[in-house]
Amino acid sequence: MHSECGFAVRHLGMSKVRGRFKTFSGSATINDDLTPARSTPTTPIGTGA
Repeated sequence: MHSECGFAVRHLGMSKVRGRFKTFSGSATINDDLTPARSTPTTPIGTGA
């Protein structure tokens, strides 16, 4: 599976600075009745340099 976790930030309204996180993972726990409000997504992101 190929995934990417990235972001874009406007700098002074003139340009976009883009970045990405190299280390991340994710999981989701879906409630038995499939109610999104009772489900739990988890996405730890490594923010170290």
